[in-house]
Amino acid sequence: MFSSETGKWISYKLPCPIPIQWSELADGPIYCYGALHWEVRYNGLLAFDPYKDPKSVRLIPFPDDRDLLSKYLDSSSQLCGESQGTLRYFEVAHGRKQFYLFSMWAMNDYEKGEWCCEFKLRRSDLELSNWLTRYGWFIPLSFHPLNPNVVYLYCMEPERIVSYNILNRRLDFASKPNDRGQSLHSVIPFVLPRWPVLVPIATFKSKKKKKKKVKCRN
Repeated sequence: MFSSETGKWISYKLPCPIPIQWSELADGPIYCYGALHWEVRYNGLLAFDPYKDPKSVRLIPFPDDRDLLSKYLDSSSQLCGESQGTLRYFEVAHGRKQFYLFSMWAMNDYEKGEWCCEFKLRRSDLELSNWLTRYGWFIPLSFHPLNPNVVYLYCMEPERIVSYNILNRRLDFASKPNDRGQSLHSVIPFVLPRWPVLVPIATFKSKKKKKKKVKCRN
């Protein structure tokens, strides 16, 4: 770990609550609640707080009521990330045995590792557009960093990135048609920082106005 305060690298060897291989770790880390999190396939999130002593890692299991419980399922059907300062878990269940297509949970109690299910959507409840086939295949990509009600997914047919809005249950195009053979690994969530603009201080004196009494209607 690199410390920007000292300008030095620090190495830690920490015990893990479960035996894992580095290849089992998905892309990351996810920074939230002052800690770093790595997704460990179907097991959950491996959390490390660099400011907490003694140094240790803990495992935060994924929600118990999710549809994708088997360790043999493809991890590309699930997504874990941060939006508006909250950890979120989203999954796409395509199989016929799964009742719901889209499901999402938000972290309710971080210390206890408790999740709260925010919604579960069946395919029949989805607002289908003309471009979408009824049996479209989706891969979750990223949460909107500023809007917790929007999730970005990759639609296999047609090959485009789409956005799903939780409030109106709509899927909309978020990109132009992709080039054939383009890898999903080339999709990187990126947020442009706000351009710093100095606000000039007002030099004029404002005239004091008498406050009018507001009448309330019963």
